[in-house]
Amino acid sequence: MNKLNNLNNLNNLNNLTALITFYNKEIPLLERAIESIEKFKLNYIIIDDYSSIPLKNSIKNKNIIRTSKNLKLAGSIRFGLNYIKTKYILRMDADDILINNPIINTNFDINLSINNFKKPPKNIKQLIDNPAPYLGGMISTKNIYEKIFFNNQELFDDIEAYMKILKFKYSIYSEYSWYKYTKDSNHRISNKFDIIDKKKRLNEIFLDFYRDKK
Repeated sequence: MNKLNNLNNLNNLNNLTALITFYNKEIPLLERAIESIEKFKLNYIIIDDYSSIPLKNSIKNKNIIRTSKNLKLAGSIRFGLNYIKTKYILRMDADDILINNPIINTNFDINLSINNFKKPPKNIKQLIDNPAPYLGGMISTKNIYEKIFFNNQELFDDIEAYMKILKFKYSIYSEYSWYKYTKDSNHRISNKFDIIDKKKRLNEIFLDFYRDKK
């Protein structure tokens, strides 16, 4: 039997908004992302995180909202949440695409198209050696997004969100793929940070995971 037929609690996609965060990405990639969303007739907004050239100067789209300063990934996500009225939010990077209609199984806290979650790291070395799962395409509620993306940091936003998901023991549904990330896009950390900065940030994330852990 098709896996989709086993889902008895799918949410109406009218209650879903795609939140695209954009900062100095290539315009053709963003246009491809928008086209993939519109193909499935989803609600969406685009947060221009104070790009060098205002995004509205490059494309015409009524769904673009520009920040007044650069907020980094977590900050731009939180900023965008203020403009979303639907219960569920799908996070998208500006160079990724939807390949199928998203699935919202409301029996779970989080719906992921790509799920390679691992056990919590036992030490900093494990956290460094095992990169966090890619959270593009994640579907969840505003409340959960606010809990896992809360620091306006430029370093390791996804790793921090990943550790928060593990810490709060959110349930994850991932039996269907709707999201495709761009392999050749630049998802790496900026080289302007030295190894000391990176280790310090990872240490903060690691210690927070075990602090007041319930």
